[in-house]
Amino acid sequence: MAGPIAGFQGLLKIGAATVAQVQEVDADFEATLEDVSVMGDRARDFLPTLYKGTIKAKLEYDMTDTTGQLAIQNAFFANPPTLLAMTFSPANAATNTTYTLSCYVAKIGIKDAVDKVISNDIDFQPTGPITVA
Repeated sequence: MAGPIAGFQGLLKIGAATVAQVQEVDADFEATLEDVSVMGDRARDFLPTLYKGTIKAKLEYDMTDTTGQLAIQNAFFANPPTLLAMTFSPANAATNTTYTLSCYVAKIGIKDAVDKVISNDIDFQPTGPITVA
């Protein structure tokens, strides 16, 4: 059995461009489970129906990253908002797992404190299927 994997090798991409200054990515996927229990059966039964996900990224603010962070910001403020093609690879080559999805930018949170590095917290809302390879 493989041991722990260091996360520093992870990649977050918009299109073909790797997003710069990524510190953390949280990918949450959730299935809706429909209760299909019937009388006469004491146990609950469930049927999975739809799934959804959210991707949250914590970045060091860097608008010189024109194909990453600036492209994300521009997609959020565009009228209408721009649908982005995204890939996320936790620990990249160490896991050989890539999540590919289309998403909208749901939230941008810029934090600027006098004693800290400026951070850029971004929430992405996937839409449509998520491919895992």
